[in-house]
Amino acid sequence: MDAQRSQFFAIPESFPPAFFYKTLIINEDKASRQLLLAPYQGKLSYPLTTKRHVCIFASLEYWRRMILSMTGYGAAEGVLKDKTIRVEIKSLNSKYTDIRVRIPFDVGAYEIELRKRIQQQVLRGKIEYTLHLSEEHVAELYKINQILLQKYFDELRPFIERNRLSTQGLLASLVTLPETVQQTELELTTEEWHSILEVTDRALEALRKYREDEGAAMEAFLRSCLRNMHRALAEIDHYEDERIEKIRKRLHEAFLKEIPPDIVDSQRFHQELIYYIEKLDVSEEKSRLAHHLQYFEGVLDDDSTLQKGKKLGFIAQEMGREINTLGAKASHEAIQKLVVELKDELEKIKEQINNIV
Repeated sequence: MDAQRSQFFAIPESFPPAFFYKTLIINEDKASRQLLLAPYQGKLSYPLTTKRHVCIFASLEYWRRMILSMTGYGAAEGVLKDKTIRVEIKSLNSKYTDIRVRIPFDVGAYEIELRKRIQQQVLRGKIEYTLHLSEEHVAELYKINQILLQKYFDELRPFIERNRLSTQGLLASLVTLPETVQQTELELTTEEWHSILEVTDRALEALRKYREDEGAAMEAFLRSCLRNMHRALAEIDHYEDERIEKIRKRLHEAFLKEIPPDIVDSQRFHQELIYYIEKLDVSEEKSRLAHHLQYFEGVLDDDSTLQKGKKLGFIAQEMGREINTLGAKASHEAIQKLVVELKDELEKIKEQINNIV
């Protein structure tokens, strides 16, 4: 590449190694598009040709998409001329996407567009969006309906005079009656709408950061639970031979109590014993549970989507079935304790999954 026709994009040292740049280069000469991923490896620069190239610097992303919490909060403020714009967004866990918007009357025409913008960012959860518009000259926003106020007073005056009532504080009471104070209808300008969108985007970014931070803590906790389940599952193998031998001994002793040893067909007895022990075999349950644990970890590592909560929930249900079957077949004190440990870790996982996007 010609050095005179190249430019370098330096990666700041403040960016952590977990991030990478995504730079979209549009080559007009060849009518082709190329996506470059430049992993951060210390203080590096990457050459990009400037000939007929439009370089678009996209937002930073995680090298591997992490899970997102459905719980979060984001807020942002902006000032436009004499108006202060403040946006607050709260997010709670929910099975579906439920967006509730609280906006001033003059922004009502843009509600659908706001909902679409929020939906694209939050993906899932119960969302409360609140927009505050504060005017510097508040008095200009309201006017007194003097005709209606006079009519209220004329209606009340005969009653006041007849009963010789005091008129002190009457005006303060009259202005609280319906329609006496009216809000001036102001049209939202294009500039104001764009400012609202800009503040909304910053609030959504703050919400995303909050959800990512919580998601990172949740993922670390989930992986800790998975490690504990792998360990408990591996320990079951240590007791398998002992378990089978105890089952064999218990069945043999119970059988001999009912039937005299001299009339027992030893070969037939052992055939029946093997059949019964096979019914109590837990090899398939352990294999399927190990597979579910690996599948769960694979979904956590999957970078193709951010919406992982529902799939992880389905996997957890399957894990629960295998653990329950394992416990029913165990017939061994130490294995039963390990099954209880597996159930405990699974419940911890389920609690976290309820809050994953």
